[in-house]
Amino acid sequence: KKEEKNLTDVYTKTLEYVQKFSRYTNRDTIKEVRALLKPTNLEPFECAQLGNLCCSEYEEIKSLVPSIGNKISDDDLDSLLKQMDSLK
Repeated sequence: KKEEKNLTDVYTKTLEYVQKFSRYTNRDTIKEVRALLKPTNLEPFECAQLGNLCCSEYEEIKSLVPSIGNKISDDDLDSLLKQMDSLK
């Protein structure tokens, strides 16, 4: 029971932290963002970074997550970021 309490405390604190910094709070919006990212060749980590960092310029996201630059064109990335920005 002591371990369960600790796990619950950690879980609760993590959930509070994530909710504090979440960019997308509506479940429908989150589904839309995921739908935008699904057809890309990006890894789950890269998709998570796109969603969490919410960069407005493709150069910025490419400098923060360099692997994205090899998988998606600048024009496509710019379009994707604009679509994501409109959902915020």
